[in-house]
Amino acid sequence: MKKTPILIVGGGPVGLSMALALARQGIHSLVIERHPSRTEHPRARGVSMRTMELFKQWGNINELLKYEFPREAIRFIWSESLQGNEVTRVEMKGIENYTHGPIGASFVTQDCVEEYLHHTLRSHQEAEVQFSKEMISFEENNTGVMVRLRNRKNNEEEFVCAQYVVAADGAHSPIRKQLEIEMEGPDNLGRSCSVYCEFDISQWTKHRPSAGFFFIDPKISSRSLFMAYGKNRWIVGMRFTEENKKEDFTDEYCIHEIRRVVDIPHLDIKIINKSFWTMAAQVAKQYRHNRIF
Repeated sequence: MKKTPILIVGGGPVGLSMALALARQGIHSLVIERHPSRTEHPRARGVSMRTMELFKQWGNINELLKYEFPREAIRFIWSESLQGNEVTRVEMKGIENYTHGPIGASFVTQDCVEEYLHHTLRSHQEAEVQFSKEMISFEENNTGVMVRLRNRKNNEEEFVCAQYVVAADGAHSPIRKQLEIEMEGPDNLGRSCSVYCEFDISQWTKHRPSAGFFFIDPKISSRSLFMAYGKNRWIVGMRFTEENKKEDFTDEYCIHEIRRVVDIPHLDIKIINKSFWTMAAQVAKQYRHNRIF
């Protein structure tokens, strides 16, 4: 049976950051992540000034800044359609206002943040990251937490004894649910499918680079375009309509919708992957339960 001072359940930005912060204090931790690798979907975008200050302390910040969006693209544009008249734009000027700190906020995507954190963790022997491992159950006592894990590659189970557990397992945290910790606030403000893909619309964007394009035409107002890292890489946001269900969002349907949004009937589109998510505005009623945080 493996023993560790800290078991971190969840290998996203929060779990990896916790492992780094502990390692810098000489505290060993084990991070388990249920997926086989770091995220391959851009997911969230934008890192706050305070978080960037910590990233700068923890490692070579240039390894993260190389993924940063161009400064001239840090804006959002509303237009009738991609090729239609522009209605307004919002410049994110505050992102460069860091005269009172060593570094400002940054527009990078979550997949790039995770790559930076993994790269930085490799120089710390105190932290270990294991993929394809998920927590099945746990039991607390006065001296620690006994956790039962499953290896998702071979379905074998194992036990880990930790002094403390950090539940960095997301908004739908199984640990929080097992502890019966309630969430406050609305749990469904709308469902969306984010389609990560590759296509060339530079003819309509190179003269006005933007982190995001929103459309006011009612026929396409539930769709939006978001910049991602890499040439011709985009995230197409598709809000569910009343008629939509998850099974509707096949590659064929998504390609049809993207062509409709950009109004280019034969646009060459490569679908990389898709992510489904539900917008919510919730907060947990408590953040600690004995030896679990």
